[in-house]
Amino acid sequence: MNSNLKNNLKYLFTTLISIVGVIISATALNISNNQNLYSTFPNLILSSIQNSRRFQLHDAKLYYQIPKNNDIKIKLINIGDGPAKNISYTWDKNNTNALIDIINKIDTDGVTQIRYNNSEMLYEFASTFGSLSITNYHYLYHFDYIMSEKNSSSKSVILFPIEYEIYLEIIFYLSSYYNYDLEKDFRNINFKGTLQYNDVKGKTYKKNIKFIPKIEVKKNDIYHTYNYKIEAQNI
Repeated sequence: MNSNLKNNLKYLFTTLISIVGVIISATALNISNNQNLYSTFPNLILSSIQNSRRFQLHDAKLYYQIPKNNDIKIKLINIGDGPAKNISYTWDKNNTNALIDIINKIDTDGVTQIRYNNSEMLYEFASTFGSLSITNYHYLYHFDYIMSEKNSSSKSVILFPIEYEIYLEIIFYLSSYYNYDLEKDFRNINFKGTLQYNDVKGKTYKKNIKFIPKIEVKKNDIYHTYNYKIEAQNI
């Protein structure tokens, strides 16, 4: 093998090693950059709801004890690596339509009363009277930022609107009063909302959230108990 061929092979071998080295370095840098970029991504999810309501049968009448605290809190949790900024959550105002349809379907004798006076809801069922002022405050939530749960134990909360809860309580009462099976109707209910937030680089994320209710009914000669779970589907 002459010296020129040896020199050419040596040069080619050296060049190949250099190219391989550049590729390895570029790949490592790209992986590092991707890891750094991923560390800025937030990922917000909402927790599910578990609750129970009970009606008591006495002298052929159903009685209902109003809960001391009707606030149902839903946790807003950042399971991503980066902080979320400019967070907003909005309940869909059409969520009540399916609930009202069920009430109208079941209550053939008109044993419950629901009236509306501007933004005020008046209701009567199971010897229970009440009123509720319905405002945008019940449907809109804003947060400046939510840190990753990996770096912070703090969690933000939104409330399941009291209006929805009252409709559910009326439906449970009607189910007991008419001995009506709610299972089929509950399969057609969901509570929709929109979650939107930014990462630290200003990129916007938008999620359409559905809360799907599931119910377990227990009845005996004295109590009718409705255990229900409303699961968040973080789409």
